[in-house]
Amino acid sequence: MGNDLKTLSHRRKRSVATALMEAEEDHLLDCPNADFFIRFGAFLLDLILMTLILTGLEKLCSAAANIALTISQEAWIPRLSHTHVTTAVRFGFQLLRIWLIYLYFLWTTMSYGGTPAKLLMGLRVIDIHNGKNLGLFRLLVREIAMKMVGLLLFGLGFLMVFFRKDRRALHDLVCHSVVKRVHGAI
Repeated sequence: MGNDLKTLSHRRKRSVATALMEAEEDHLLDCPNADFFIRFGAFLLDLILMTLILTGLEKLCSAAANIALTISQEAWIPRLSHTHVTTAVRFGFQLLRIWLIYLYFLWTTMSYGGTPAKLLMGLRVIDIHNGKNLGLFRLLVREIAMKMVGLLLFGLGFLMVFFRKDRRALHDLVCHSVVKRVHGAI
């Protein structure tokens, strides 16, 4: 009886948000693991989305370079050479590209449990032990280091999804993560 009251009082101290988060984490652990084809489809959709974003950004940077050249033709501003402006814009674009890729893959997966394409396809990347989103360090290892290793091994790191019952790739095994199908996916 005393233990029941202690457990009951412990449960009352939790907020509704905490209880819902814990219930969602338990639910995610019960969802089926995603197979290779749906993961590959989400990857292709991510590539398409990133290409659209980066192409639009590149056009914007090119327009900004042309505006800078036009403005520099005014007498009160020192003249800029086309080469200097183009080099500065390309350097700025490369820095912006790195930040966008970081935001797209790492921040969205850390904050929401997946990239926009994964989320659209009903997939979530979670910790295999507790169902929580991965932290920044584990995502850096997963997304950058281990995916490069998977590619260097002639793609075998990714193809492990075919051969393993739990459908986890090399980068999932190393980082203790799993990709789950949470809803609506084929």
